[in-house]
Amino acid sequence: MPSFELTPEEHSVLSVLQGCQGKHAAIQADELSSRTGINERMVRATISHLRRSHRYRIGSSVKKPYGYYMITTPEEAKETADQLWSRAIDLLKTIQVIEKRQIPELEGQIRMRMEDELA
Repeated sequence: MPSFELTPEEHSVLSVLQGCQGKHAAIQADELSSRTGINERMVRATISHLRRSHRYRIGSSVKKPYGYYMITTPEEAKETADQLWSRAIDLLKTIQVIEKRQIPELEGQIRMRMEDELA
């Protein structure tokens, strides 16, 4: 899928996830850590990088079965996207409180940051 090389950590995590096709085969971060020898924090960071930089469609579930998996259906993609949107909105609410701004005031900042990321 990606056109550039994976790090050893990415390769290790991806190798395990390739055996977790679909939500029913989800694997929890602690088990991924155990199988790869990478600590849980690094596992999560690696998954984030595989998603963003290498464009792997890795799902996650906070409902049973918990864990990470390779997305195989539109429903799994929607569930993961809905969870990510929920987290993003929660973060925006926190930013609103910390910066004493209303969410609409942050829209321009969000657009600029997204454009920078995509550039």
